[in-house]
Amino acid sequence: MNICGSLDRCTPPEEARQFHSALREAGVQSVLIEYPQEGHGVQKFPAAIDYAARVVHWFEEHLSTKGDIEHG
Repeated sequence: MNICGSLDRCTPPEEARQFHSALREAGVQSVLIEYPQEGHGVQKFPAAIDYAARVVHWFEEHLSTKGDIEHG
């Protein structure tokens, strides 16, 4: 999962787009999320809420193993 802000002057969003494309061309599953009103780091609402939800979902999907901890 690559996350970038369209207004980022430290790490231009084009770098995230290129990295995402290279991963996809190499057959790697990749998701690019670009926040149009954000710079280097997601700080404004509602983008911050969306960002947090996506990060949590990514961890749940990619880092949990079956049988570790039951949710409920």
